[in-house]
Formats: sequence, C-alpha cells, structure tokens
Amino acid sequence: MQDRIVIIIAASCGKVGLLIDEIGDIPEVAEEWIQLIPEDFVSKASSIVNSVVKHPGKESTMEVLRIVSVERNIARAAGKVA
Repeated sequence: MQDRIVIIIAASCGKVGLLIDEIGDIPEVAEEWIQLIPEDFVSKASSIVNSVVKHPGKESTMEVLRIVSVERNIARAAGKVA
C-alpha cells in the first residue's frame, strides 16, 4: 500500500484536505510565467487545472507545471461540475 499525503488548505468554504500521492519539488514561480489554459485545449468548466507555468528557457521541453484550481476541485467533489 502506497503512503498518501493530506494537504490542508484554506478555501472559500473553509478548510479542505487534498489527498495526494506525492509531493515533488516546490519551485518558486514568477507571476509572469503563469498562463491560463486556452479554451480550445481543455474544457474550463470540467478541468481542475486552470493555469500552467512555463519556465523561460525551457520552451523546447515538455515540462509544464499545472496549477490546480482548489475551488473547481471542491465543486467537482460536491457534484456541482460535470
């Protein structure tokens, strides 16, 4: 059985726990590196990811950090998002 980690965060509805498999490196991210996901890439209504981080100088690689929308995760868990 794999160990799991629970991250507790403050959301608009109160404190919420996210169950995750692992934590990798937590990089510092400049605000200008954050890009919203284009609508034609994924359905924004159903996606739990709302933006990505592309590190300058790494455009030629497929390395992309995904930023998860906590609010969309909560809505999906409550059955409010398809």
